[in-house]
Amino acid sequence: MFFFSFLSLYLFHIFFRQNTCSITETLNMYQDPFCQTLGLDLVQAAKNELEFLRLVEQHPNLYKGPLLKNAIRRYEIYWLPLAAREGCESRLLAAPRDIAWVWHVHMLAPHCYEQDCINSVSKIVDHMPLDPLQ
Repeated sequence: MFFFSFLSLYLFHIFFRQNTCSITETLNMYQDPFCQTLGLDLVQAAKNELEFLRLVEQHPNLYKGPLLKNAIRRYEIYWLPLAAREGCESRLLAAPRDIAWVWHVHMLAPHCYEQDCINSVSKIVDHMPLDPLQ
């Protein structure tokens, strides 16, 4: 069974809901050549992250109850093995929103995520959303 608490999920949600405006304003003003060196637009990635959190916030049933329990079950049994099997191509897969949320929260605990991936699918599954809907 994967380790991540619903309390952590809730606190993460509250933090970003309260800090969205200041983070967005900061990102709009921030320009860093380091982003280009990485080959990743960190500003756009952060904006995508905020948009994803806004989408999740529109569905409070993703925080508790049977929908969340089912999303965790589907993530563990179906999604993570599929993403592991697809390898690099898994970046092209778009998870349903409930599973994307569970995956997102799971990755907030990187040590547990690494151990859980190794224990369940024998490798670490990389995940980089292509747009805010993933």
